Amino acid sequence: MPFDTSQIHEVPDDVLGAIDYCYDQGWTDGLPGVPPHVERVEAMLLHEGRPRETVIATHPATGLECTVHAAAVNAVMAGCLPEYFPVVVAAFEAMNEPGYNFHGSTASTGGSAPLVIVSGQYAEDIGMNSDVNLFGPGNRANATIGRATRLILRNVFQMIPGISDKSTQGSPGKYSF
Repeated sequence: MPFDTSQIHEVPDDVLGAIDYCYDQGWTDGLPGVPPHVERVEAMLLHEGRPRETVIATHPATGLECTVHAAAVNAVMAGCLPEYFPVVVAAFEAMNEPGYNFHGSTASTGGSAPLVIVSGQYAEDIGMNSDVNLFGPGNRANATIGRATRLILRNVFQMIPGISDKSTQGSPGKYSF
């Protein structure tokens, strides 16, 4: 069943209980997720500016669609700040282009993962790392934009390891590329 971003869930009041709820729903990539509280999702949507129902990508094999709202929910769970959200949206708009092999990149047995490259002033403005340890840990913008991409692939497009994601070995790049 596709990830329903329109539903409001009753979760435990404590943070760890809410994180566990996300695990129990199957919404994570194995790492803890930030519970997508309505206020945080709304902050993402305000930063993007388009209507929440705007479709930014459609998976060619499944026909599943990703709306701005669904992307915002997953960006919150990934730990993105609102100023990172336009990058997440742009990444899926790019993946939606005919020249990108969207289905092949999500269902390959070889473990492929999308790599989002951001350059120019906007990358500097949001504090992305483009220097030493570029693909390593330690930078919130880099890590959470990549993770939001993965969570959207998993939760919205249902590219779930062992089910529709048939990668034989996987890749650590699937966590944050």
